[in-house]
Amino acid sequence: MAERLLVQKIKDDIEKKSEDLKTELNKIKQQEDILDYIKGIIDITQENVLNFPYYEDDEQDEGKDNFETMLNYTLKDKKSIEDFKSQIKNLYFLDKVGYSNTKQYEVAKNSLEKYRNTIIKEYENLVNSNTIKREIEQKEVIMKKLDRTRNELEKSVLEIEDIDEFYDGLKYADISASDQTSILYMIFENNLQAILRTLKELTEVEQEQQAKKDNDDKHQNRFIIYQEIEKI
Repeated sequence: MAERLLVQKIKDDIEKKSEDLKTELNKIKQQEDILDYIKGIIDITQENVLNFPYYEDDEQDEGKDNFETMLNYTLKDKKSIEDFKSQIKNLYFLDKVGYSNTKQYEVAKNSLEKYRNTIIKEYENLVNSNTIKREIEQKEVIMKKLDRTRNELEKSVLEIEDIDEFYDGLKYADISASDQTSILYMIFENNLQAILRTLKELTEVEQEQQAKKDNDDKHQNRFIIYQEIEKI
């Protein structure tokens, strides 16, 4: 009973981890298009950095979500991102009130030019390194490993030939070290019992074959003795 409960608990843990990975994978796949978005931002700001989109802090918009994702992939650290958005805001309002000839405007514009160069550099790095594609591939590999381990746990008798492959998936599940040890001990014990049963069966077969051979030899010996008696 305790064994069944442990197996079910681990199956549930694996299922939860798989669902979490699916959610993460879907988010990353949605972000696959972020490279096109970044390229679009680079293109529209080529003539004027004032073309960087400006969003209010409390604004709810899909464009804002894409913009935030772009910043996380390119400018990365929180301090740079906040300063970048602050400079966009400054430039936007200075231009709106007609202060485009002020020093403040020039400072904000130069700052955004530098950030734009950083975005271009990081965009090129993303394209060359295939970071997003690799993230997708890594998560898909882990999900396949988890599926193989879960399939093994579906067996009525938990005897596993390839322990390494089983553990390769088990280690990605969010289970405690204690549960890992318990399930592996259970598998080793079951495998051992399976080996002992196989050895017993082989021994019984060998004994049957030996008994048959001994019996055949007895018949053969009797036949030879009978022939010798007839000669006499």
